[in-house]
Amino acid sequence: MTTALRVRAYGVGAVMVVLVAWPFTWAARHDSFPLSNYPMFSFPRQRVEALSSVVVQMPSGEIKRLSSQLISGGSETTLASVTVINAINSGDGGTDELCQEVAQRLEGNEDLAGGEVLVVTERWDVVDYLQGGRTPEQRTVHARCAVPS
Repeated sequence: MTTALRVRAYGVGAVMVVLVAWPFTWAARHDSFPLSNYPMFSFPRQRVEALSSVVVQMPSGEIKRLSSQLISGGSETTLASVTVINAINSGDGGTDELCQEVAQRLEGNEDLAGGEVLVVTERWDVVDYLQGGRTPEQRTVHARCAVPS
């Protein structure tokens, strides 16, 4: 192999190494193919998090959590969560509408008869919850309606 050919081969090899290593120079700042730093899992979380949902409050004050099926009409938890958040953020009676839709799904449910549907945002201490605490630090009620008999 001649010297010129050898220099060209080393040059091509060096360019390939630089091209392969290039994503490492920006991967820590951006989430993109071919490298991901999984930002949905890697950014710092707060100890207290706000979670929005729809619940039923019984006359005794007991809170009954509803399934995704009852909240959004589908089995997907993410869809139920987005449905509630969109209703709260719409600001144009979306929470009242969601409350009525959920109440209609509960019609005839004897276990929840006499209860009240609440569209809520609750602030939870995550560490306390994981240690058995089941009471939110704060509950903001965005809409309320009766469970039909």
